Amino acid sequence: MLVLAVAVPVSQMGSLTRTTQEVKRYYAWDGPESILGHDEFELLQELGRLTGPGDVVAVNPWNGGSLAWAVAERPVTQYHVEDPEPPLDELVAGIDTAAPGSPACAAAEELGVEWVLDFGTQLLVPWATEPLEVYSGVTGVDPAADPGLAPVAREGGAVLYEVVGCDGP
Repeated sequence: MLVLAVAVPVSQMGSLTRTTQEVKRYYAWDGPESILGHDEFELLQELGRLTGPGDVVAVNPWNGGSLAWAVAERPVTQYHVEDPEPPLDELVAGIDTAAPGSPACAAAEELGVEWVLDFGTQLLVPWATEPLEVYSGVTGVDPAADPGLAPVAREGGAVLYEVVGCDGP
């Protein structure tokens, strides 16, 4: 019995070490697979000053944006990595180019969204590309080409936008 008690843990040492090293990549700062970078964390710390306590922030949960809830205690449109359901799907696909009366603006109003937190195109699951398409309105926003959003604060590549495209003339 003693041999078994020693042999089993010893036989697992290699796989545990490899697993620990593999998982560590996701929790390191600014790596290609990191969950949250320094710039993103800095912006999340400012979120409490820039937004109100009940303000809902549209995010792409695949790039770490949903951590706004954990760090800044701001409600977000999605807390978990999953596909958006209606009406959120309209918002995350088109709020960047939204105009009054558009489906994205209707969704923003229904969900109470006034802000978009864009952490760019680096995803938590590096090989997943579909979230870049599904969440195209809140991911990798180009302020020059996307008139529906106005930049409010930036830390490196992390940007907080205000939804302005739904405002009437």
